Amino acid sequence: GIYPSRITTLPAEDITSMSAQLVGKVNTNITPLSSISQIGFEYKLVGTTHYTTVTANVADSFSTIVSNLSPCSTYTYRAFVTINQVTYYGDTLNFTLTSDPIIQIDTTICYGDTLTFLGREFSPAGWYYLTNNDTTYAINLQYFASRINSIYAEIEHGDSYIVNGVPYTTSGIYQAVFDTDANGCDSVVNLTLRVVYTAPSVWDGTSTPWVFGDGTAQNPYLIENAAQLAYMSSEINSNAGAYIGAYFDLVADIDLNGYNWAPIGTSANQFQGHFNGNDHTINDLNITVNGNNPQYVGLFGYVNNAEISNVHIIGNGTISVQGTNTTFYIGSIAGYAIGSTIVNCSNQSNLIVNHTGTTTSYNTYLGGLVGYLTGNTNPPTSLSYLTNSMNEGKINFNIKLESNYSDSRTWYHYIGGVVGKLDHATVENCGNLDSLFLMNDVAAYYKSSYIYAGGIAGHVYGTSTLPINIKKSYNKGKIILNNLAKSTGSGSSNYANAYGYIGGIIGYCNTGYITISDCYNRGDLKPKAYSYHSSYYNNSHNYVAGITGYLPSSAITITNCYNTGNVPSTYTPYGGNAGTGTIYYYHDCIGYNASTYTQTNNNYYLSTCECTVNATNAAATQMLTMKDPGMPVILNQGAPGSGIWQQDITIINDG
Repeated sequence: GIYPSRITTLPAEDITSMSAQLVGKVNTNITPLSSISQIGFEYKLVGTTHYTTVTANVADSFSTIVSNLSPCSTYTYRAFVTINQVTYYGDTLNFTLTSDPIIQIDTTICYGDTLTFLGREFSPAGWYYLTNNDTTYAINLQYFASRINSIYAEIEHGDSYIVNGVPYTTSGIYQAVFDTDANGCDSVVNLTLRVVYTAPSVWDGTSTPWVFGDGTAQNPYLIENAAQLAYMSSEINSNAGAYIGAYFDLVADIDLNGYNWAPIGTSANQFQGHFNGNDHTINDLNITVNGNNPQYVGLFGYVNNAEISNVHIIGNGTISVQGTNTTFYIGSIAGYAIGSTIVNCSNQSNLIVNHTGTTTSYNTYLGGLVGYLTGNTNPPTSLSYLTNSMNEGKINFNIKLESNYSDSRTWYHYIGGVVGKLDHATVENCGNLDSLFLMNDVAAYYKSSYIYAGGIAGHVYGTSTLPINIKKSYNKGKIILNNLAKSTGSGSSNYANAYGYIGGIIGYCNTGYITISDCYNRGDLKPKAYSYHSSYYNNSHNYVAGITGYLPSSAITITNCYNTGNVPSTYTPYGGNAGTGTIYYYHDCIGYNASTYTQTNNNYYLSTCECTVNATNAAATQMLTMKDPGMPVILNQGAPGSGIWQQDITIINDG
């Protein structure tokens, strides 16, 4: 607001052709000087809209000289004072500059030189005004332009661009100076050079050192072909602690040509650098593991405190693992990532795992992009991040446990369309587009096998300091699980257990401190359960729901999510065999909920799902069946009416 009583704008003084002294006064009766945080003036040329602000020293009477103004022009101005972040203005006044004599000086100098006039230096080219002894000088400073050339050039990598005999081989902006003309000026060439990389590089299975770069952020190692990418893998995997913090840039599309790829980074020699794919593609990524090594499987095997960005795996490659009694970490981008950030990555390769167990318990971490993504729980603690990434590859997982070993054994398998197991991390703007085919076959006694499967992540775990956040992510792939429990012994202690936890977004939430928001599932969930020899205490159970199959006793938050995938409510035997099986706590959105404190808000499901039984505890009462016709119309691409729930769920929009 305007409060003239606090501050007064006084007439300008010492007005010349290019300057004036602006004057103001504070009413200290109501405005103590100690309360003022800023004082000064705003001024502008009459007819313009933008005010220029100048400040002054705090005093009851204050002034500021403004200069470099336009001769013979009229300006408007006002004083201001700021107190407690509130600004008060005085009246608006005008002043007009005098019309002192103006002398125009036109001069031309060499590019890069300066003009000295009346003890002052002027550069670069342009108009300058200088007042001396009531005379104003208008200086029109120009360059000898004929000797300045600007060149924009593009060359193939390996070629050079020559200016005055000097070759330039890397992208950048350069200035070349040479010769002297009749005016005594040097010639100047401003060169903007771009180096391009063209044809994809096809791998012959060998490795070649990179040629360019020193590994700094300003000059990263440049990966130009598959042989250099293989060299990077070899260097990381054979040198403990090598290249920590180093930068690598992929500068061309790469074809791995069906050769068996060696993942970058092992548990002993982790990748701890920065890899930027620059939106290039890696075609035909194939990794075959027959046996128990490597355990960390993907384009990258084991990464720690690393950054991986802008790389896209395409083509018909396959990651195939045939292992026995071994824990594996498998993902197209990375098998295991701790304290790391993965951004704008995608995968089209299929992942196939055939696992056999006999006497030793082990785990499987299998994700379309990352097998196991976890934050760093050791000081200094940090979250991991996976953002703007997508999996388009199928996941096929088969576990077969065949053992009559008398000791109790338990196997855990974490499988997700995006991440297998997710601890202390954030997943945002990620999606899974293809199906998960899962087989959990326990043909043993005194053994249990658990599968946690989700369209985004199979299993999640967070803490108060390192929580889980899954937001703006989706699943469109089917999740098909066959659970078989077939005890080979007899008696109550000779059990065989096959358990499945399936969710369209998350299979199993292990603790509180988990937030799921703005997510949706459109993939059908198809679990089957089969328990053979019912007198032998076998169990084949599935926990199934459109958003998350299992919630913990601690509270989590689920907000703005929906499910349109089909969720079954009845037991379906595997392969038509006789036996028993159970689907526990099935629901369109939430399966088993052990907490009465789970917070859910604005979540929806379509009643075309088969299930009619709600989840337990508080969460079930807060799920909505989209009775308002607006939401199902959007989801079904249909029209309002009584038949809206019978329409086919053919959905075009992605959110």
